[in-house]
Amino acid sequence: MRVLRSTLPVALLVGIFGAFAPLQAQTGSVTGTVRDAATGQPLVGAQMVVVGTNTGALTNAEGRFLITGVETGTQEIRAIIIGYGQQSQTVNVTPGAPVVLDFDLETSVIGIDGVTVNAVTGQRQRGRELGTANGQIELDDINPGAVNSVADVLSGRTAGLTMQDVNGTTGTSQRIRIRGGSSLSLSNEPLILVDGVEYSNSMGGFGLGGQEPSRLNDINPADIQNIEVIKGPAASALYGTAAGNGVILITTKRGRPGTTSWEFWGEAGELEDRTDYPSNFASFQIDNPNQPVFQSNGNFNFFDEDDGTGAVTLCSNRAAAAGACTQDQTVSFNTMTDPRTALFSEGDRQRYGASVRGGNEDIRYFISGQYEKETGIVFFNSQEKVNLRTNLDAALSDKIDATLSVGYTDNATKFNNNDNSIFSPILNGITGFPNFRSNADGSVSQRNFGFQLGLDQLKEDVTNQNVDRFTTSAQINARPLDWLSLNMTTGLDFSSRHDFETVQPGPGRLEQIGGSFASGFRQSQRSNTFVYNLRSSASASFELTDDITSTTTSGISYEQTTFESTFCFGNSIIPGTASCSSAAAEFSIDEGFNEVRTIGFFARQEFAWRDRVFISGSVRGDDDSTFGGDSNFIYYPAIQGSWVIGEEDFFPQTSLISGLRLRAAYGESGVRPNFRQALTLFNAQTVASAGGDVSGVTLGSTGNSELTAERAKEFEAGFETGLLNDRLGVDFTYFNNESEDALIAVPLPPSLGVSGSILKN
Repeated sequence: MRVLRSTLPVALLVGIFGAFAPLQAQTGSVTGTVRDAATGQPLVGAQMVVVGTNTGALTNAEGRFLITGVETGTQEIRAIIIGYGQQSQTVNVTPGAPVVLDFDLETSVIGIDGVTVNAVTGQRQRGRELGTANGQIELDDINPGAVNSVADVLSGRTAGLTMQDVNGTTGTSQRIRIRGGSSLSLSNEPLILVDGVEYSNSMGGFGLGGQEPSRLNDINPADIQNIEVIKGPAASALYGTAAGNGVILITTKRGRPGTTSWEFWGEAGELEDRTDYPSNFASFQIDNPNQPVFQSNGNFNFFDEDDGTGAVTLCSNRAAAAGACTQDQTVSFNTMTDPRTALFSEGDRQRYGASVRGGNEDIRYFISGQYEKETGIVFFNSQEKVNLRTNLDAALSDKIDATLSVGYTDNATKFNNNDNSIFSPILNGITGFPNFRSNADGSVSQRNFGFQLGLDQLKEDVTNQNVDRFTTSAQINARPLDWLSLNMTTGLDFSSRHDFETVQPGPGRLEQIGGSFASGFRQSQRSNTFVYNLRSSASASFELTDDITSTTTSGISYEQTTFESTFCFGNSIIPGTASCSSAAAEFSIDEGFNEVRTIGFFARQEFAWRDRVFISGSVRGDDDSTFGGDSNFIYYPAIQGSWVIGEEDFFPQTSLISGLRLRAAYGESGVRPNFRQALTLFNAQTVASAGGDVSGVTLGSTGNSELTAERAKEFEAGFETGLLNDRLGVDFTYFNNESEDALIAVPLPPSLGVSGSILKN
């Protein structure tokens, strides 16, 4: 494994030593209430900021706020909340009693004043400062009855994000694509961070015919406050080598100062397949009218081209059109709707949960728990899940605050096969033939590919996945000086997964398929995934003039993902057992391990003019353990601009157009190669020798020392405006996203004596 080089930015060192500078003694506080100007209702969660500093607070359930540690003298206080136009007031802060300041905010359809937190720098940024069109999803604005998973939250909520491969199997999820796919060989899934910490969305497990479980749905949607979708490289450059497919930032709910608030919820209902499946048809020519072709109950009683009696011959549409036969009669049968052969039934779902949030100005808390159970429309497809979460926020002093987030998930899922699998209920149903036979026991037999699997047989092949997941993130923010803020975020996403499948041997099970399905088999894999995160940054903000503000940020980051697993398989197991140790044939074991490490630095410079024009530039440099040995740091630049032209004095204020913001951005980010793709690897091989079998190796793959990340480059421009007195909002975006250095397997000539291909950019 290569040694990664690191760089500690000078600004970060300055910030660390600056933390020990003496705090200013002359400070005061500001308090007040924020309300909706039209209704007078208090606004919860409004961001209250002392302009030009990193000092601020949130409003509580009564709309009240208290900002402490405010430097004495004339200060500008700004109120910001999504869905409302921002408002600023000037106040003279003195030591002693708090200064009272109230705000009445007007609604706005232009979403430029909402506050987002950059997960890399830890900075709070307003929408008006960004040159990109990031998507905002507020969970409070969504009917909770329509949300069962995080995939439901994302689906159809913001432009440019699509969910692929929607299916109805309980426990599975969809693939996420932001502004399409860009890679031919690597994953096109976006980078996901929860409370500032990278969150694994691996889709591992045994094959299910094309569907896959998703770890993203381990999160309880009821715990989410909002989701921000960073849609492309122009916006995700600071996130580096893993962000070429976009970024999804999930922020969970936090406590609020004020009265303790309890919330309880429950859900119970049924699941039903409402698909109108087609019937199966067949036409035949009657060759011998004297030979009966129907049973007494009217069921069609043959399948073969000629049933052996000379009574009938199947006559397809093609054969009839060619004049080879005559379609004397047509029969049909619908396997999916007839109660004797239907493979789907009614499922059920239940969910119960509770949460509590509250606290005071010094410490705030959010605690929740939820139990969920669902049985799908295939009765042996089910999921049982428990979610627990605790979030704490503490003001350690006027200059330091800290947050802690801890989440736990226990998820047990049983999957049926589907899609491209011979064990798919749909495949066994809609591709059947229109004839069937009633058996003596009242059951029905139907032929399909030479065999027909009913529910009693399909339930013999169930894939199980049990997951225990623990996620934690901690963040500390320090403001040692009015112009300087420090941020450090660290966390761990750990998941322990057990995938297992047992097929029992014996008559009446799956013996007609043959192979290991006839003799029974067991396979089991236990795996652990560790995702470590550490980021630290320093940000310095200065008012260069009365109109121009400068903000400089730099920092370092480290990410590491480690995966380890053990696997066993055994055939011809003892009936009634569920262990690889009971296998009598084809016993095998394996062990897997991979580790990817990324170290990077970043720097960002922003200038703001009159709080209307914003220009910023940034660069991110990464070194990654998946790069080839000859590859050094890879750099990702970005530049953004935003102009809130609707607030300029010369902009016409009419009832037709109530506001306008222009924006543009260019940026680059990447997608790293997979583990060991840059290395030459060997496979284990048993070699016969005079003294007996010995271990040896064969060439498995040819490495490429020049391998580096795929790079995505994007230009974006657009505008937002309000029309008809803010009754209508228009958001327009143009983007052009190009990829280069795509990873492609290039064939090698056999005369080289190496493997068949090599991976190249």
